[in-house]
Amino acid sequence: MGGLTLVRAKRDIRCLVYANDMEETMAHKKSKYDYFDAFVRQTEIADKVADLLISTIDNFTTAENTKESMEKAHVLEHQGDDINHETYLATAHDFITPFDRDDILNISQALDDVIDSEEKVIQQFYIMDIHFMHKNAHAMADVARRSCNALHQTTIAFTGLKNEKDFRQGVKEVNSCEEEGDRLFAKLERKLHTVDNNNPMRVLVWSRIFNAMESCNDACEHAADLMDSVMAKSS
Repeated sequence: MGGLTLVRAKRDIRCLVYANDMEETMAHKKSKYDYFDAFVRQTEIADKVADLLISTIDNFTTAENTKESMEKAHVLEHQGDDINHETYLATAHDFITPFDRDDILNISQALDDVIDSEEKVIQQFYIMDIHFMHKNAHAMADVARRSCNALHQTTIAFTGLKNEKDFRQGVKEVNSCEEEGDRLFAKLERKLHTVDNNNPMRVLVWSRIFNAMESCNDACEHAADLMDSVMAKSS
């Protein structure tokens, strides 16, 4: 009996050690990367580029002088790319993620697209060598800035998938900005093709720039919609 008891004791000890090892392994494999923080950091960058866009418009002198803003925007865009890449690598290595990996990657890419779309507008000023700043450029860019601000607040509320009330309000504001941007874009496009139709180059240039600005709102709405889908599945 004594020998049997000793065997059972050794077996119990081995089981306990194995259980402890498995617990430590699982804890180690749990995500150490803060995906929600990464999303927030991406929208913080989007806010900075949106502010830079407004500043570039308000302080415009020549297309050549927008080159500095374009370079600053590219630095910010590169920071956004780094976060997006970090998130991609984290999903590849983490054993456990806060929600579906594909959803994480789609949201991260959508937020990166917001930054890219804003940078593109600033690039257009320089690349297309604009000779003047359109009087309605500020109004159009301001909608994009408010859309980015609303997306940032939405992303903060998205953290942890628990603050549904503030999240829903944020999504509503992003959608509202997108609709406002659509209306303003249609109005400005019509004016370009009716009032300025005697200057085809002006119509071409500003039609492309306004379209790029409107795309910022679309990108914000798309990112918010992806988060909304995840929030809906988690509730």
